[in-house]
Amino acid sequence: MVFKGYRISSSYGWRLDPIRGGREFHSGIDLVKADREPIFAFTDGTVLFAGMGRSGTGLGGYGNVVVVKDRNGCAHLYAHLARTKAIKGTFINKDQIIGYQGATGRVTGSHLHYEIRKKTTPSYGWRANHEQSTLPPIHYLQSYHQSKTRVLQKLILPKTSSSWRVYPTNKRPVKGNEIGFLNPKKFGGLEYEIIGEPQKDVYTIQTAHFGKVNIYASSGTGAKIK
Repeated sequence: MVFKGYRISSSYGWRLDPIRGGREFHSGIDLVKADREPIFAFTDGTVLFAGMGRSGTGLGGYGNVVVVKDRNGCAHLYAHLARTKAIKGTFINKDQIIGYQGATGRVTGSHLHYEIRKKTTPSYGWRANHEQSTLPPIHYLQSYHQSKTRVLQKLILPKTSSSWRVYPTNKRPVKGNEIGFLNPKKFGGLEYEIIGEPQKDVYTIQTAHFGKVNIYASSGTGAKIK
């Protein structure tokens, strides 16, 4: 079940507006655990925004919000949080705490509004036509994780290469953030099970020396995915 541990209080799609009345398109899904309960990320991704959404930014009315960009370029919106924990500019993993359930912004009670926007720009993907600019969360997440499971298997680093940088999973994989190096040449090549893909060409692997880390391995680097 995609949203195990949550109660769905309002589904994605057309509904009666609970505050103003009248028919409206609900652009996300409302999920309830308990007030101030931790909210965990439903996908890996890059945190584009974390804080109070302001009017005119595409986040107005959503209260405290976290926006995460997934590997497909979609914006995952976690709204009405009591407070945020995720940090803008960092990479997060699926099931990492991003904030706590609350009732900030335009709400009738404590809950998580979770929304998936097709784009991240401009205005974090906000469009007046919510039906055209958003995706059904349940179906999207099912497809997203099934696709990830099928495609990602093993990462092979060739024996001709050395000094592959590895990075903490909560930091950007750029020079200066590395926590160490792998040397495939020393061992005649290295092979790792892939356990995540926080962004395109960045893979999460489990190493003996550094633990769980991210590594940049595009096709141009010589790495292979099997």
